[in-house]
Amino acid sequence: MARPSLQRSLFLCIFAGFVGACKPILARLSGAWRSFPLLSPIALLDTYNAADAFVSIICYGGVITLTVGMWHVYIASMEGISSLGATMISSSCSILWSGALGLLLLGEELKPRWFLGALCICGGLCLVALANNETTEEEGGEKEKQDQ
Repeated sequence: MARPSLQRSLFLCIFAGFVGACKPILARLSGAWRSFPLLSPIALLDTYNAADAFVSIICYGGVITLTVGMWHVYIASMEGISSLGATMISSSCSILWSGALGLLLLGEELKPRWFLGALCICGGLCLVALANNETTEEEGGEKEKQDQ
């Protein structure tokens, strides 16, 4: 069986992080859905309790579905990347996506410290990727020497 490409595995890690970041958005939506512009027509219904229950069930069902989907994509990403690499990439991307989605969808304010933290996360990922690349090249060189 052919090993999946590194690019596919990286995409799956990033996508798993995105899906993981969508879960808190849905959870927050279940409690404050009346303040979201797209759902305001539902807020006009007279059946306040029924609408609240319906939206909460849909949102929490979505959280469970996203959790299952995220784990499926995460596990698939480990076919081409080590488990440590997949965990680092998906967790880091989840943090970055959470901030971006909070800003875009919820209007949350991102302070300069968040951007500094995001920069540190990206820098750390680059350092780990470089170290991993050097280790892989060294192992490849040693294997070629053994083959000769």
